[in-house]
Amino acid sequence: MTATDQSIRQHTSESAAKVIEILRQWKPKHDEYTAGVIAREASFANGSFDAEKSASLDALGDECHELAADAEQIMRVHVFENLLPATAMDWIYDDYDALMADLADIAHGDF
Repeated sequence: MTATDQSIRQHTSESAAKVIEILRQWKPKHDEYTAGVIAREASFANGSFDAEKSASLDALGDECHELAADAEQIMRVHVFENLLPATAMDWIYDDYDALMADLADIAHGDF
């Protein structure tokens, strides 16, 4: 393996580790946001809607989206070759556990 190949592998591994960091921040926030959306919908039905809580929930949703977008960008540019943005987001939202396992392997140089 050439020095360039080694440098690329190291960069890819480090990038995967960075995505893991971001997604570890994203996951609990996303879970909280999802639960909040369900609660907000229920509050509409039972007449206990709270506009202030709703605005706070919207801000949390924005934060989740920003974290996912950051992870998606790094994945597309530095980890997975030829990955479409929609595919990256699908992996984050729909295949989180499998994605995290794959990223852990890549972060440890198993690719």
